[in-house]
Amino acid sequence: MQTLAKLRNVEAVDFDQCRTGLETTKPTRLLVKRIKLDSLQGLRCNHVKKQFTRPDGSTYTAAHESTVQRWVDGPTGRQRASKAQGEYTITLCKIIVKAFHEAKQEALGTESPEKEEAPVGPR
Repeated sequence: MQTLAKLRNVEAVDFDQCRTGLETTKPTRLLVKRIKLDSLQGLRCNHVKKQFTRPDGSTYTAAHESTVQRWVDGPTGRQRASKAQGEYTITLCKIIVKAFHEAKQEALGTESPEKEEAPVGPR
């Protein structure tokens, strides 16, 4: 990844996935070339910190509940709470698809029908 990041015109886009609807902060870096993800750049967790209780009874303060050693009921039964962290949210997918579409339109020399702001998730 470090070699890729050093290539000409490759840019790093840093953001927290909680801002696109993920239940945990999940700091993320995407490396892009000729793709504009300005709506994500620098988007950091701004959620209020709350107090949570671990299974052992100890407490901690954080913006999001930890998924470590936590289980939830999912569509296929009981699963680790961290399972959702392995998938992009619908909101993030839409932002990425829109960026690819706009890059393709720019490469072809055509404009997108409407230039609109990429949606940012509800969280």
